[in-house]
Amino acid sequence: MRRIFYAITLMMAFCQTSQAQNKPEISVGFEEPDGLESKVVQCTNGNTFLFNFTKKGGIEVALFDKSRKMIASPVTEGKEWFKEDMKNSKIHGIYEINGQLVMFLAQLHEKVPMLFRIIFNTTDGTAISEQKIAEMPKIGGRDALIMVYSADPNKGFHIEKDPNSDNYAVLSFNGTSSDDDNRIEVVYYNGKHQEISRASYDSPSDRYEFVKYLGMIVDGEKQVLMATYAYNSKAYKAKPSQLFISRLTKGTKKMEHHPMANTQNFMDADAVLLYNTNKNILEFLSVTLVNSKTSSGPTWSGATKVTQYYRTLFSTFDPVSLDIINSKPLTTTKVSQMKKKNFGTNDAFLGCPRGMLINPDFTTGIVMDDFNNSTETGVMDIDANANEINGYAIRKRQVSGLDYKAFTLQNRWKNEVVFNKQGLFATNSGFNTYDFFSTENGRYVIFNIHPNDYDRPEDRNSRAPMIRVKNDGISDCNTVCYKFNNGKIEKHYLFGEPDDNFDNRFSFISAGHYLKSANTYATLMLEKSGKKKQAHIAWVKLD
Repeated sequence: MRRIFYAITLMMAFCQTSQAQNKPEISVGFEEPDGLESKVVQCTNGNTFLFNFTKKGGIEVALFDKSRKMIASPVTEGKEWFKEDMKNSKIHGIYEINGQLVMFLAQLHEKVPMLFRIIFNTTDGTAISEQKIAEMPKIGGRDALIMVYSADPNKGFHIEKDPNSDNYAVLSFNGTSSDDDNRIEVVYYNGKHQEISRASYDSPSDRYEFVKYLGMIVDGEKQVLMATYAYNSKAYKAKPSQLFISRLTKGTKKMEHHPMANTQNFMDADAVLLYNTNKNILEFLSVTLVNSKTSSGPTWSGATKVTQYYRTLFSTFDPVSLDIINSKPLTTTKVSQMKKKNFGTNDAFLGCPRGMLINPDFTTGIVMDDFNNSTETGVMDIDANANEINGYAIRKRQVSGLDYKAFTLQNRWKNEVVFNKQGLFATNSGFNTYDFFSTENGRYVIFNIHPNDYDRPEDRNSRAPMIRVKNDGISDCNTVCYKFNNGKIEKHYLFGEPDDNFDNRFSFISAGHYLKSANTYATLMLEKSGKKKQAHIAWVKLD
């Protein structure tokens, strides 16, 4: 790919630009990257990184300036980390910190999970620092892969940055280890990468065998707050489970645990924890398994049917006392009303939360859909009491191996990159997913759509095939943008309507990045004209 980036440099004078609102700025074309994965990251100085993570050749960078011309193409081959182990690796986040781009790379080297911090110069794209900052005990077999990829949140590394400062926290998490003193550690850093505090996480009240990570908040240099689900095996006689919020304050070496009221006896949980600074409250959205029933299938098959029942609960807490302020089940009344009106059905909307964020007006935005067959997507705004302000429903026909559990978009927004895509992480999943943004003028959902579905009324059956993993039909798609505002839905092609210049423009959604300060979305776009296909970087400024 280095050769391809060089070709871009020679042709940069031909970069296509457009100043019209919602019209994309598009780089010159180049061959589609052939590495393990690609990721686009925008910087506040106007520059944009395109990372290409190769199998054994290191990390290739193409750096574009604010005029959308490529200005550098360095390669980072790893002085501290191991480029030959890239397939057994994962990027747990890429953040801009102190004017530099900071990448957190987890690797499994000789069965030892390690976390490296790589710092990039945002003006020339070079790596200026590499350092191993965390390591966990040697582990083998299936647990070793789980540790790196974090398919199980009980095992792995987690990084969270304060959106309002350069402070961040690094969590080394082995929640099922028998070694209580070393299974979980939190390190709290300031923007200069200096330690503020470091602490081990002890089981709350020593009553629980296992701990599951749910979410984390970094509040400047004041505190780190972490939400966990503590539970026991069926053989254990103590209280079976409870949700907790735990706190690490500046200068301390021990975390204090606060149980969440009315969360006892949950069978499992996934959640996201956010800090609404304007309202000075912690917002906690949880999806918890409350019951599971097994019934026998047909006698000729010997199969069993498992029906699981979940509760989606929105709670708010005081950030100082950690006392609960309000807790209420999440409803989808307005989303269901729009679904019934537009889809011509009486069925209510039933969905799983994929992402939650704080809107510019400090209400809370939530996007939902079903688990794998993503045929319906709901978007809602709620207030601090979980009351629906707005609700929208659209149809979308996709199957993605990346989006198989709750809150998958939370990691996307941290610029997480997964390399090993076997099984659930299947090839082409990055094309078959979607993204969600919130601006002052509306909420946005973008995804790739088949042309036969673009003009289809919502109450009509699709004339297009389901877009599935490993389906070459993705090349026949275009990227569409839905805008939701004041009870209305608008739809347009994100990269322009197909014409004589191109047949299809579709995007590698998982490679995209929305930069709030510039209100701009950038992604790796593929353009097809006949049998010819080229890659580009595309930038779209939202309303």
